[in-house]
Amino acid sequence: MKKKLFSIMLAAVIMVSMVGCSSSKPENTVNEFLKNSKNFDLAAMNENISPDSQSDSDVVEAVEDNEDLKPYLKFFKKNAQKMTYTIKETNIDEDEATVTVDFKYVDSSDALNAAFTELLKVAFTQAFSGNEMSDEEIEKLITDTLTEYESENSDKFAEKTLDLYCIKVDNKWYIDDFDEEFFDVLLCNYISRYQV
Repeated sequence: MKKKLFSIMLAAVIMVSMVGCSSSKPENTVNEFLKNSKNFDLAAMNENISPDSQSDSDVVEAVEDNEDLKPYLKFFKKNAQKMTYTIKETNIDEDEATVTVDFKYVDSSDALNAAFTELLKVAFTQAFSGNEMSDEEIEKLITDTLTEYESENSDKFAEKTLDLYCIKVDNKWYIDDFDEEFFDVLLCNYISRYQV
């Protein structure tokens, strides 16, 4: 009985130490961040960002609080799940690391163009008749146009390789810096299309 108890305790210690080791790699932090990105869990993504950098790169603020993006969020969330990624390599220099990631993601340029064109067409028609579209009407028009476009067209994908920069703080790796190219991947080429 004592041997069995000892074996169970030893196995538990080994498992805990393996989990501790696995989270101490920058690629594990990046993987967790990207897994949360696929689920469009912005708050969880923020947890992987360096505490010193969070105020500069608050993902929730950058996406959810951007008024221009609000009509498109449902569309982006759906397409984020289709994103795939491969961690290509990690270069570590003491407490800093660069993790290179290959992305394959939905390129929604055509769908976004269709929605924007439809919005302009309806908005001009409304303006000439003396009416102004409400925010709710704009959001519904964009959502309906994107849904219709998706039902009539198959997804077009794009590929991009990006570097995510990490730092180690108190023996834990965090993402310290990423640029708008990552948001362009997450938002299906919206940023490169419209230069938000």
